[in-house]
Amino acid sequence: MGIPVIELQHGEIGLTHLAYNFTDTIGSAKYFPDYILTFGDYWIVNMRLPKGSIAVPVGSVYAEARIKKLAYIKRQEKLIVFYSNFNKAIIDVLMDLIGLAKENNYNLVCKLHPREYENWKTLYPELEQSGVEVIDYSMDIYELFLSGKHHVCGGSTTAFEAVATGGVVHLDISAQDICGDLTELGVAQAFSSADELMCNILELDSNSVRSYNNNVANSFFESNALENQINAIKNIIEQIG
Repeated sequence: MGIPVIELQHGEIGLTHLAYNFTDTIGSAKYFPDYILTFGDYWIVNMRLPKGSIAVPVGSVYAEARIKKLAYIKRQEKLIVFYSNFNKAIIDVLMDLIGLAKENNYNLVCKLHPREYENWKTLYPELEQSGVEVIDYSMDIYELFLSGKHHVCGGSTTAFEAVATGGVVHLDISAQDICGDLTELGVAQAFSSADELMCNILELDSNSVRSYNNNVANSFFESNALENQINAIKNIIEQIG
């Protein structure tokens, strides 16, 4: 029918993501969008699309709207936020960090993945008795991105969002496909144990100046997302006449 199909990026895309990496980029795919509007340039580099499919960096309208609305939030220098995301290894590190965090006057919270809300006590029974504040739907994840200084993640889009909102990101080294990339880019710290994580946090906080390449961070999410999306769609419409 000649109707162009547009997909909006809705999660992490890497070179190991089968849905966006084709061994044959010369041939065309029968069922694949004509355009993918991505969060930023970074994601396009991590795609190998079939012939005829085009990726356009536009940003995230939702992320920008949340950041703007929550701009009043002040970052808490001693707050460490863990993101469980069905990652038992992350919870194990959290449990091991409790004593170390207390010794160094840090506060810990754990943000659940939405699909964990109903059964997290079964998934992580040790967490219920830990004394760590467990956060479900009662708090927007962007409130945590903006209020916590340190963010502990496995392999998910959460790490990129935390970087983009100015947080310090610590990645479980087992998340090799994302961890290696972000640490090499200089926007995240890798850890393999609670002791190493605590050492990284203390070392970073002992330095008054923290810097990384903002161009790298900005490549994750383009600014002016709504305007970019509108312009991208207008251009697509003009091309089909």
